[in-house]
Amino acid sequence: MNFKKKTSPDLLLDTRCPSSSERKEFLTKNGSILQEKLIATFGPRYKLPIRCFSAKEIFKFTNNFTPVVNVSKSLFLGSSYFDLIRGHFQERPILVAKVRRYFFSARNHYYPCRPDEIIHNIVISSQMCHLEHVLKLIGCCLEFEFPVLVYEYVNVTVLYDFLYQEENVSYFTNWRNRIKIIQDIAYSLAYLHDAFPTTIIHQKLDLCSVFVDQSGNPKFLDFSYCLPLPPGKMQFQISIIRGNPGFIDPEFRESFSVTPKTDVYSIGVLLFVLVTGRKVFEEVVGDAGANNKPIHVSEYVRDCLVNDQLSQVAVSEIWESDEDRVEKLLQLKALMELALRCTLEKGEDRPHMIEVARKLHQIYKTSIDMNRDDQEAKELIHGLITRARAKRSRHRMIASLNEWVLLLKKP
Repeated sequence: MNFKKKTSPDLLLDTRCPSSSERKEFLTKNGSILQEKLIATFGPRYKLPIRCFSAKEIFKFTNNFTPVVNVSKSLFLGSSYFDLIRGHFQERPILVAKVRRYFFSARNHYYPCRPDEIIHNIVISSQMCHLEHVLKLIGCCLEFEFPVLVYEYVNVTVLYDFLYQEENVSYFTNWRNRIKIIQDIAYSLAYLHDAFPTTIIHQKLDLCSVFVDQSGNPKFLDFSYCLPLPPGKMQFQISIIRGNPGFIDPEFRESFSVTPKTDVYSIGVLLFVLVTGRKVFEEVVGDAGANNKPIHVSEYVRDCLVNDQLSQVAVSEIWESDEDRVEKLLQLKALMELALRCTLEKGEDRPHMIEVARKLHQIYKTSIDMNRDDQEAKELIHGLITRARAKRSRHRMIASLNEWVLLLKKP
């Protein structure tokens, strides 16, 4: 990536309003890129189901990007650095995401942000934002050099911070909450893989690419690195691998070939992390004075299972009560078996994402009511999956998936 030395003012939020000629120029350029990406990703029949705001409207919503009072937090979306600014639209709160022109990185380098990544995020988000676990994108503004995104207002936290902050210990003590988070993430990825004319791969799933609201519900809002596969293809060769090393599929790292199983590996690692409460790479406490090197969470789990220490795999808080201990052990065993399948060395040996979502739902249902007979729901879900696979028509697959999602949401 190219980099430049910049002075610190370039890193601040740009609150300048573009001139009339600049707004027209940016709108034409960004609008053209957006249309091209929309057609290339989803085809000519898909439209942008969000509002396009003017620059003047954005300034009105945010009270001219008033500093301190309105800026709630900053975050990375793709390789761009955004400020999330609270504003108001039609008497309801919104989040306005405005990029900084450059962002600071290691070795005192300042990297330029990329408008095409922001537009790619807009295109994918616009087709996903109706899902419960995707932060709703209300609209965008293309009249800035770097397009501005407008979301519904939700107080979100990066999953990494939410998982390891002490004030959230009580939330994660509830075993069901851990299972629900990973189940909800799997729903969204299964939709991304199977609901469109071509498979779309997230490619960068980790603890920092998922956000969580105050109720603990996961929310996706960054689709900058999503990769639509060419029609009829199930893999794509790329030149640069991005993401957290601990979540990257080893097969992908070696071949630079991205497939739907790339995401399956990442969700397997995420499942390990959520269940164990460990970080991806963490030292294992051994003998005093021993030179303990950090090991990957999957290796830690395998070692525990080899030594017949299943109960030590899960975070200790869930064992504080002996209630339903046997059922929890059975669920833990099922979760770890699934995570191990997801992280198998060869992608072809891993399950499909829709299978992962189905299995997680089954485990979650048993955790809600330990004594409830869930066989009927399992058979219905299995029937939907089987029929969807038996039909080669993509449209039939989408219909079955939608039926499946509706079924899962029934109480």
